[in-house]
Amino acid sequence: MSLTGNHNYFEDFHVGQLFRHRRGRTITAHGNTYFTLTTMNTGAAHFNKHMMLTYLDGKFPERRVNGGYTISLVVGLTTQDIAENAIAEIGFSKIRSLRAVHPGDTIYARSEILGLEDKIGRAHV
Repeated sequence: MSLTGNHNYFEDFHVGQLFRHRRGRTITAHGNTYFTLTTMNTGAAHFNKHMMLTYLDGKFPERRVNGGYTISLVVGLTTQDIAENAIAEIGFSKIRSLRAVHPGDTIYARSEILGLEDKIGRAHV
């Protein structure tokens, strides 16, 4: 049994290739709070539900998930398809969140190969 997926080596990728990563991840309040506090982020919107219920007359009824946490999870969701056999990932670009993420939301990821560059055994995807 293979530890990595088939067809996810550098020579298997091509510019313009699209991936809709199959796994999703449901965000928990605990994970969001842990990440926010361990990264010393002081934005109360990430861990103070009472404040969010009263802020701007309750416009935001739930804590907002830390953007760094969301991006970290999305990168993790992409790994099986585009990075399992990589020695180094040189960069990501145009990462964006299309809407606010809250505890209980499930996120999924899509990727597009924008470029390939072989640098001493390292690939740019």
